[in-house]
Amino acid sequence: MLIFGITGGTGAGKTTALRVLAEQGAYLIDCDALYYEMLRPGTALHTAIGETFGWDMYDDAGALDRQKLGNLVFSNPD
Repeated sequence: MLIFGITGGTGAGKTTALRVLAEQGAYLIDCDALYYEMLRPGTALHTAIGETFGWDMYDDAGALDRQKLGNLVFSNPD
């Protein structure tokens, strides 16, 4: 079995490469989809972020404000 990951910037062709691999029978794991699933309200990750960094990291719909969290985390040298 061969295991590898595909990364790259916007427009790099990741989706096209994945589509070709899937057509050839490859099993794909979409880490972006898993990440967003893990952030749903009520999940362990959602709760841990809220308890650690404050519930104001989420908007009224419960979506993580990634820029707000990033600004907080990366502005703290600790």
